[in-house]
Amino acid sequence: MFYQIYKIVKYVLLYPFNKIQEIFSYKNKLEYLTTLIEPADLKKATGELRDIQMRYLDFAKELMQIAKELDIKPFMVAGTLLGAVRHKGYIPWDDDIDFGLFREDYDKLINYAKQNHIFIERPMNRYWTINSVLKFEDDIIKNNPNKLIFIQSNCLQVYKGTSLKDFSIVDFFAFDFYKSDYPFEEHKDYLKKIKKTVEKINNYPKEIEFYNKEREANKNITDGDNIGFGIDNLLNNMYRNNYKKWFKKDDFFPLQPIQFEDTEFLSPKNVGSVLENHYGKNWNKLPKDIGFSHHKEVIARYIRRNYN
Repeated sequence: MFYQIYKIVKYVLLYPFNKIQEIFSYKNKLEYLTTLIEPADLKKATGELRDIQMRYLDFAKELMQIAKELDIKPFMVAGTLLGAVRHKGYIPWDDDIDFGLFREDYDKLINYAKQNHIFIERPMNRYWTINSVLKFEDDIIKNNPNKLIFIQSNCLQVYKGTSLKDFSIVDFFAFDFYKSDYPFEEHKDYLKKIKKTVEKINNYPKEIEFYNKEREANKNITDGDNIGFGIDNLLNNMYRNNYKKWFKKDDFFPLQPIQFEDTEFLSPKNVGSVLENHYGKNWNKLPKDIGFSHHKEVIARYIRRNYN
């Protein structure tokens, strides 16, 4: 009896330590495996995730037809660009599509959306829960089945579907040109300053109004050799991802088509330089979050709670 109690007490006391050991064991095994696997050799996603990827891809093709009619040139950025270069398509565990637009094209797309489709400035603040955000999106889609819905917040998101169970989404991010002699470190200090102002506003429509006025007043946002995310994409990109330097015009132009799955999308010319600035020198290696789909599980949890 005493020995059984001893075993139980020992198990309880050592459980946290053993669990930590187990976690680190898995972590070490994963890190070891990533040194043996070339990213380009990974297979495509399968099952539900692959279905989502292909649905989003078809929607992106539809939006590219609109872009052609508007004579604007979206180009791949972030994980979409990384996937195109490293995997000739989606990163196997990715679940979104991201494009950049230079400011003139970005504004043209917004004006087109306002005149021809459903355009909404996301009516939320930073205290909204994930569930509140998803319910807002779900309701908008259900109330406008299979219509193009443009929602602007810290990027421009385009939706289509009948609910979150079958929707498609593509994100567009604004890029601006900055003065050639504008130091990047000075810009980062400027971003920290306006970030404090934005946090006090805490309302997306008012934030967008603030960003527009700020861009008009900022003399450093003008035609130059430096390129960066627009300040209206501040919290999603330039500040959060801690870019080390400006993109340069020579990194982007001329935009060139490269393969993505069964089609081609435009890409910055010097993809290596652009991806290194975004992900660091090891951009072509497998990351620590391998296998993690950022949006899929969150949406699946919402669907289980609200549709079952």
